[in-house]
Amino acid sequence: MHKDNNNFDNDNSSERTIPKFPIEVFPETFRDLAKEAFDSFGYPYEFMAGGFLFVTSTLVGNSYRIRIKPGWEEPAMLWLVQVGRPATLKTPPLKMTLKPVIKIDIEKYNQYVELKDQYNKLKKEDKVQTEEPVIERHIFNEFTIEALFRRHAENQFGIGIHKNELSSWFGNMNKYKQNSNDQAIWIGIWDGDQVDTDTISRGFEVISLPNIPIIGGIQPVILQGYLSNGTTTFNGFSDRLLYLYSDAPLKPLDDNEIDKKTIKQYEDVIRKFEDKMMKVYRNNKKTPQYLCYSEEAKVRMQQFDHEIIKKQRKDIAVADEQYLSKLRTYFHRIALNLELLNANDELPGSISIKTVENTKKLINYFYESYLFISSKTSIIEELNNIIGTMNAKTKKEKAIALLKKGFGIKEIALILKSKEQVIRNYKSSNKFKP
Repeated sequence: MHKDNNNFDNDNSSERTIPKFPIEVFPETFRDLAKEAFDSFGYPYEFMAGGFLFVTSTLVGNSYRIRIKPGWEEPAMLWLVQVGRPATLKTPPLKMTLKPVIKIDIEKYNQYVELKDQYNKLKKEDKVQTEEPVIERHIFNEFTIEALFRRHAENQFGIGIHKNELSSWFGNMNKYKQNSNDQAIWIGIWDGDQVDTDTISRGFEVISLPNIPIIGGIQPVILQGYLSNGTTTFNGFSDRLLYLYSDAPLKPLDDNEIDKKTIKQYEDVIRKFEDKMMKVYRNNKKTPQYLCYSEEAKVRMQQFDHEIIKKQRKDIAVADEQYLSKLRTYFHRIALNLELLNANDELPGSISIKTVENTKKLINYFYESYLFISSKTSIIEELNNIIGTMNAKTKKEKAIALLKKGFGIKEIALILKSKEQVIRNYKSSNKFKP
């Protein structure tokens, strides 16, 4: 079940439903690909949209930042988490949306190999006067702090991190030593301020303008374990994540196909966008350009910011209040991405009021998505606690006991690592009312 949410001040939490992603915020080419991918493969709009946002954030990189007021600027960096049970098609939509960027990276690597070969053939005295080629890439899969600093040093424009399963990112946090400050470094990276690291292998390294967009998938039951961990929740790390959730059923095989023209048009848009952003970056001597809100857009943005603050002042959970604080920051980052993406062939001079309205839709969506996932993870935590008292029971006995307590089939199947149909059969064969 999906829910359209256009009212940020909606407090009806008695029955949370899955929010529907406002796909209309994207250009027509992106919307067409999302629709045809859904019709052909059943790819959820939410996961296609996550790929679109990640690609945009990565390709904007450090070409632009948004200036809210003097002394407050934000990068385009987004951290996106696609949440879904196994077999809910989290990875294939990402592969489709990232494909043109991967192609660009391959071409850049081939250029690097050619330039490196030419460099290696230079005489020693000529090498001194020649800049050694480095690999230019947009997408990486590495997550260790050491690897990130190395790659970012080679790619000052910014690097995008794509991981099929984000559980390894969470799991590796503070992995190497008890007093590790990895989480603090990650939080510093998200803040967009200068960060540094000092390692035995590489010594002291600095990222002056960190820009590392991230996307990956995770299962609800695994996410619950991290969200209920105070060391990640209360230090603000999990508040910096934008959640996209889907439980769309698998689509049976049919003859529907994506039009090759639609794929080609999407690839062309991505290539033009990448070329445009890189030109801006290089023409500006590898420093960001800054966009501000138009006067009309600023008024509308401030009105919405006041709505968020009003929401925070209500009697809501501390975790919800903290998450809203990060969404206030994400508003400006998302606005920057949408303005640049929807600018067509032109370079925008400011953030438009249309972009502000579309950004409001996304902030509404991400807040509702966060609330939905929070309710789900709370249920899973409760299920875990109950199951902990049922060690002597069989899986069937546990399922029937949980059904009698009123828990849903999907949650029970997830926590017992069973198929939904099996739980459904238990329910139908036992005549009881929860």
